[in-house]
Amino acid sequence: MIGLLWAFAGLSCGFLLSGILLKLWYRKRLRIPLLLSQDLRLLSRRLAHEIRNPLNAMNLHVQLLEEELTAMAAPPQSTQRRLQQLQHEIKRLDRILTDYQRYARLPAPEFVECHLDALLDDLLDFIEPETQHRGIKLVREIDKLPVILADPSQIRQGLLNLLLNANQAMPEGGQLTVRATSDGENVRIEIEDTGSGIPEEIQEKVFEPFYSTKEEGTGIGLPMAKYVIEAHGGNIKFRTQPDRGTTFSVSLPCKQ
Repeated sequence: MIGLLWAFAGLSCGFLLSGILLKLWYRKRLRIPLLLSQDLRLLSRRLAHEIRNPLNAMNLHVQLLEEELTAMAAPPQSTQRRLQQLQHEIKRLDRILTDYQRYARLPAPEFVECHLDALLDDLLDFIEPETQHRGIKLVREIDKLPVILADPSQIRQGLLNLLLNANQAMPEGGQLTVRATSDGENVRIEIEDTGSGIPEEIQEKVFEPFYSTKEEGTGIGLPMAKYVIEAHGGNIKFRTQPDRGTTFSVSLPCKQ
């Protein structure tokens, strides 16, 4: 048991180092040579791979220990609680690692003609069941949009992260409004929730990798959305009001 705890501590330190490297790449990517940026991403991916294998092994050993305890006539409750806590932390690290690898491996976008209005409608159809389950009313205000050049899978993932973030901002229900318009040069998408808003003291950290105020949050969703939007020549910003909600605004250039 003690060995498992030491192994878990080692994995946590390794994951922290990997996260620091990726955060350094994210913050400096516009100011350091491309080769160095690629080296940091490669090193981060390698560290993540080295963490994944022992993490899986630890999970298997914890399950075997739990089976042995269950077979005992009177297993110590304190030991069972510790194993449950360890399982919870392993699952949490695994979830963070999955998001982390998705972020670190994000390739350069492959631009094709993209009908953003159709993509948005499909994406909203996808999340609507969960939205309704949370007691959230989904309002669509999507105009007919011009074609843009984009990587559909990356744009979909970036917008999905924003929509999931809006859902999570309304644990007691509310209204999620998605607007999409165009002025002929740019497409503008707004994702508005009626949650509690973003406290002023953390607003500057919203797009910082691995920063999250949610208990089960990974801190990857919004940074990934920002990276995808900017890689497409667009920009993203937000406005927020206490107890009234937050609106994320995305602007993407139309096909020229």
